[in-house]
Amino acid sequence: MRTRRHFGFTLVELLVVVAVIAILAALLLPTLSGAKKRAQTTLCVSNLRQLTVAFHNYVDDHNDKIMENHPVVAAGSIGQPSWVAGLMSYENNPLVPAFGKTEATNWALFYVEGRLAGTINPKIPITRFYGSIGPYAKNPKIYRCPSDQSYSVFDGRKEQRVRSYTISPAMNCPSVQPDAVRFRIVSQVRNPASMILFIDEHEDTISAGVFREQRPGDFNTWNSLPASRHNGAGTLSYVDGHVEVRKWQDPQTLVPVARQNRHVTFQTNNLDRKWLVPRICGTP
Repeated sequence: MRTRRHFGFTLVELLVVVAVIAILAALLLPTLSGAKKRAQTTLCVSNLRQLTVAFHNYVDDHNDKIMENHPVVAAGSIGQPSWVAGLMSYENNPLVPAFGKTEATNWALFYVEGRLAGTINPKIPITRFYGSIGPYAKNPKIYRCPSDQSYSVFDGRKEQRVRSYTISPAMNCPSVQPDAVRFRIVSQVRNPASMILFIDEHEDTISAGVFREQRPGDFNTWNSLPASRHNGAGTLSYVDGHVEVRKWQDPQTLVPVARQNRHVTFQTNNLDRKWLVPRICGTP
């Protein structure tokens, strides 16, 4: 009598198949990860390009005038208009009032105007301005770099912060330093191809909508740090409209994200700062 033979994998064959799959996965994962990072960089460049177009649309509608951009903490919250409203902060920042911390996750502030009660005197309402270019840039996704993984925690729940970009302090920024450059109209910019407009800022230093830099001769102290989340590079847009992915040359610039607000960062003779500061302060 002929017996029926059952075909199937032996344990050794099964282990070989699993090993082959593991090897293929190990070979493919770095490629897939690299492709994802390149796609995120491309989206970040697209975001800055769209914000730059929105900036110029605003300027064109206002006779070449650049909107005021206030560098103070919680600029959007205390009634001072800027290109964008809302303060980026972590929930553990003791210097920021409660409503400022929640702004970090509120994309509606980009283009919706409202009022809220003051923290000192609740009977006095404070105007919360939407961003000046909000009507020209209504897609909330373009305000955040896709590689920005920063978040705030509310009621035990992580919520993604909504903005990654800031504007040059030379763009009509009221300054405490009388010698700082301040362009009130775009035609005052002498070298638009080398004058930075928007910059992708580090997660731990970003706050209001302005890159906090006003000391062109100091190459050792950062108030705001550029982001380096694109494989050691950051994105920049320029007044003439082009966008650049800048690979940072000095290892000091690659500061790890600590989820603690940085107000000052001391470094020694940073090469990237030497390159960046004249281009973002309006003195190239």
